[in-house]
Order: sequence, then structure tokens, then C-alpha cells
Amino acid sequence: MPWRRILAESVLIVASILLALAADAWWDSRGNRARERVLLGSMVDEFEASRPLLQDRVVLTRMMVAGNEALLELARTAGAAPIAVPDSLVISVLGGPTYEPTLNSLDAAMASGDIELIRSTRLRTELADWRRRLADTTEDELEVRRITNEQVVPLLGRSVSLAPYFARVLPWSEGETMEGADPRGVPTQLVMSSELVGVLSLRLFYARFAAVDLEELLASLDGIVVLLEDDLDP
Repeated sequence: MPWRRILAESVLIVASILLALAADAWWDSRGNRARERVLLGSMVDEFEASRPLLQDRVVLTRMMVAGNEALLELARTAGAAPIAVPDSLVISVLGGPTYEPTLNSLDAAMASGDIELIRSTRLRTELADWRRRLADTTEDELEVRRITNEQVVPLLGRSVSLAPYFARVLPWSEGETMEGADPRGVPTQLVMSSELVGVLSLRLFYARFAAVDLEELLASLDGIVVLLEDDLDP
């Protein structure tokens, strides 16, 4: 038998198969890299678009914490007597906003497994941490909302009609100055019961957590955008 020819043909066949496999792997890698770049670009756009709202929410939560603290300080110095409270402080303890970014690309990538297209282990870790931080932040914000709606509002409503204040929550949250002689707002007479002081203290406890969470979330967002842009560089 022509062993030499058979051996040469076998080598040629094996080489052809290996070459074909290498070409397929190269093509798949090229395709995955293209898909990765599309995913990274979409994430950059969405994270950058989400930043202004997050920055505004950091500022708003700081305002809520400051107002809650000031109201409690007035209550501690007044005892059981009615106290004059600036409208802005009453408004600061109403409502409970939550930060809900639109990150469709990240959500879809995690749900479909396309997150594995991202080759950077560090970036994948930071994105996972972002989702965890967002969940923790939302949990604290929802607790602030629950305490506000279920406990603070009913107790405050015993001293003053809150309807006019709710109408001013949104303008206050956007930084509009309250009208009146007092730069912080028009004084309102409130009776600060020990029960109201207690629920306001509980609200402040969770609001402070939410404020820290939002600040950390903002720092995490900025770090992720840097990593995304680095991975997009050729």
C-alpha cells in the first residue's frame, strides 16, 4: 500500500480541519467582539443618561435628611407645647421618592447571559455590584416611603391639614424657595407628640441610609462609565 501517500493525505485532511476550526473560532471571536462593543456602547449611553437624575436624587435626599433633623431638633427643645415650624420642614418629611434608572441594556444582558460577552472581569464585577447597590438603595427608600405614608402623615395630620403641603412637595424638591418672611418657609403651629418624634426619628434613620446608598451609587456609576469607555477604546 502507498503508505507515504496515505500519510500525506491524512496530514492534509487534519490540517484542513484544524484550519477550518481556527477560522470558525476567529470569526466567532470577531463577532463576539462586535456584539460586546454594541453592548458596551449602549451601557455607556444609558448610564450617562441616568446620572443627572441620580445626582438630583442625592441632593433631594440630603435636603430631606436636613429637614427631618431640623424638625426633630425643634421638637426636642419645645417639649409638649405647640411650636412654630417652617413650612419647608413639614414638606421635607412628606413623600418618599425612589431612584429608578432605565438600564435596559444591562438588564437584558444579565437576563440573556450576554453579560459574558464582556471580557473584563472587573467590569462584570462592578456591574453586579451596581445592581446590588441599587437594590439596597431601593429597599431603604421604600422603607422611608412606608414610614412616611403609614405613620408620619397620619400623626402630622392631627395638627395641620396637609393638603396644601403635598401640593408644594414637588416645587420644594426642585429647589423652589418657599414664600414668606422666613427664608425657610412660613411658620406652622405643630404639636410634636412623643409618638410623632419617634416615627420621625425612625424615618431619619432610614433616610440617612438612603442618602449614603445614593452617594455610593453615584460614585459606582462614575467608575463604571470609566471602565466602559476604557473597554471601548480600540
